[in-house]
Amino acid sequence: MPHSNRLLELDALRGIACILVVFFHFNVNQPDGWHWLNLGVAGVDLFFIISGFVIFYSLEKNHNALDFIVSRFSRLYPAYWVAVCITSALVLLNGGTVHLHDFLVNLTMLQGYFGVEDIDGSYWTLGIELFFYCLAILPFISNTAKWVEHFIWISLFLVYNWHYWGSLYAPGTHAKISNSVQFLNHAPLFFAGIFFYLIEFKKATPGRYFGVLCCFILSCYLHNFFGRSQWVITIQEHVWMLLAFFGIFFLLLSHQLGFLVNRVSLFLGNISYSLYLIHQRISTEIIRPWLQHHLLPHMPNLIYSLIMLAFSIGVASAINFWIELPTMRFLRQNWKRLKTKLEVKQESVLSQ
Repeated sequence: MPHSNRLLELDALRGIACILVVFFHFNVNQPDGWHWLNLGVAGVDLFFIISGFVIFYSLEKNHNALDFIVSRFSRLYPAYWVAVCITSALVLLNGGTVHLHDFLVNLTMLQGYFGVEDIDGSYWTLGIELFFYCLAILPFISNTAKWVEHFIWISLFLVYNWHYWGSLYAPGTHAKISNSVQFLNHAPLFFAGIFFYLIEFKKATPGRYFGVLCCFILSCYLHNFFGRSQWVITIQEHVWMLLAFFGIFFLLLSHQLGFLVNRVSLFLGNISYSLYLIHQRISTEIIRPWLQHHLLPHMPNLIYSLIMLAFSIGVASAINFWIELPTMRFLRQNWKRLKTKLEVKQESVLSQ
């Protein structure tokens, strides 16, 4: 499958995953909410599998570790900083509270590791993504990329034993560390994405298919270990969602996901990161109460959800168009210029 087609299909999947999460947040704990929308809590699982798949594409495309770091920084942080500022400002204007210390720590995207509350509840996944990026880049820095599958198998073994034995013999420490380092509760999803990537672009081997199976089984096993899904859906429902997500990736490998690619899904995929960042707290803490008390009282939650979705898409589109894309291009282009200058300077020194 050409890389361009695969990237389009992944963009469409991002858009679908984001909409699942958005409607979950708009629906959960609402008296007239639909329980099946709570299945959207598992949308973050699809995000994690996609990240595992994409990471090796990004690592292969970038020439060195600094290229990869600049690529990820330019992709994640500018839009995130704007979202944190917008959310904090609107919460304060609405009479809510945002402590300066919490705001500053949230700007690092590492608040979960410092025990600081997220400005917006959806930010909890971002620290997990950063942790994964740090792990993924290590084999490339240390020139041990050819051993990456060995590292994955060792990691899966350690994750399973950490949860199994830790919960039995050191439940307090196990809970404290698992809550602080959430990657431990979702690692198999990222590793499944890597296996899918290796099957598609390297070689489809029985060992890699077995790896996907092990990641699926371990992801199901981890349902009750500190993930968010356990609080709103049953393990049976979560297993069905995981089956759907893994099945979707097998369709991706079989070149059968072209039907997902259309203007709507690609648009949602393009703004999915900004939409994910901006949708939750502003909508549920500010817009819905305002609609309920002033503009449209006694309306069904579906109406409120559609209005909140329209607002969120509008703001996300603005962030994507005015901040996310321009700053990403600016930072990457300037990094390339700086790198070229340094290379020329280095060649000049060596030639003397």
